[in-house]
Amino acid sequence: RQARMNPEDALLNYLYPRLVAALQTWTELDDLYGLWLILSLYEDDPTKPSFSHLMPLRDSFATPERIKSYGDSRWETGVADYTNSVSFELCTDPWPPLEERDNYYDEDGFHDGDPGGVQLREQFFAWRRAQPDYAPSSDSGAQVGNPELVSFLEICGALIRHLHADGTLVSVCGKAVPIGISFSNDVNEEIALPVMRDNNPERISKGMEECMLGKTYEQIERETAFRATLRTRSIVEQARWWLEAIRGFRGWMQDKETTPEWEQAQTVGFTEPRPDWDSAVATLLAEHIVSEAETHFDAIPQRQPSTAQNLTEFAMMEFFALESHPELQKNIQEAVIVRLQALLQRLHDVGKTQEKVDSALQLTARALRALRTERFPTVQWTRTGHLSEPEKFGLE
Repeated sequence: RQARMNPEDALLNYLYPRLVAALQTWTELDDLYGLWLILSLYEDDPTKPSFSHLMPLRDSFATPERIKSYGDSRWETGVADYTNSVSFELCTDPWPPLEERDNYYDEDGFHDGDPGGVQLREQFFAWRRAQPDYAPSSDSGAQVGNPELVSFLEICGALIRHLHADGTLVSVCGKAVPIGISFSNDVNEEIALPVMRDNNPERISKGMEECMLGKTYEQIERETAFRATLRTRSIVEQARWWLEAIRGFRGWMQDKETTPEWEQAQTVGFTEPRPDWDSAVATLLAEHIVSEAETHFDAIPQRQPSTAQNLTEFAMMEFFALESHPELQKNIQEAVIVRLQALLQRLHDVGKTQEKVDSALQLTARALRALRTERFPTVQWTRTGHLSEPEKFGLE
């Protein structure tokens, strides 16, 4: 008697022939140089991923004008031939959920999704959770590191590897071409990069990976070497350098005055500052940014915010990158949090008497959330800019 398939193989056996069928609709296209596999998250839920569609990259579509309009990269999804995109919606959840449909009246937008694929996906997730190497995410609800999404990307990797190994891509495209993974949602797409790198043969996906990273691997090597050299300076010098690089980057973005630090960073290959929050400089840099906020932030909206306030708001946004990295949040000492809470209280007190408050209040609350996700809730505010639940931030 034939052995029963495990849920991983069952899901792969369901998906693979459907993916091949989609590819075979392109047998008449003779200028393919890459493919993008587009995933979708149902209502941005990383535990409900699906295959949305497949898009071809074609030499005839990758005109200089089109490439320039999409970041000067021929690998951007925007350069793809959308007219020949194949939509298959595999493992797609129904909308609205079946148990909620009685609450909806307009059935025009209803779709049943892919019940068979969803069932196999859920069985695979249940099976995967029982494996010894399964690592539950400590970052609740986040896409980066979510174990279900990571497991689904493993399925994508197996599909890519199989399409290369059995000759399907060569048969359809006339040569081995890379398959990239992108998302229709707002997702940090770098989570798919290792899957692309490890399952496309002979590094043929390098261009796609660099497109996803926003820089070449050569630039990354130069940037890494520069960071190592920068770390040999004193903590005070490092923190000051990063703050000035952030200032210069903001000025450069606005076609205004930049700084020598940002010019140096550009020469090395930086495309944005991305400070070293994983180093000893983290707290001192955070203290510099908070000091700027304490000086320049005001709850009362300004018709024309000062340059100093504008730069400070931009610098405060650097904290947001830490929201999905609890391990980096620990590098910011509690004294910074205490100062941010005091600043938030001041802005809140002033804002109580105002019909509308400045975005500085929201930025400060979001900074607290980003630096201590286990303590502070997701920031919500009213139409006038006031915090909707100030008590959850310890405000009086």
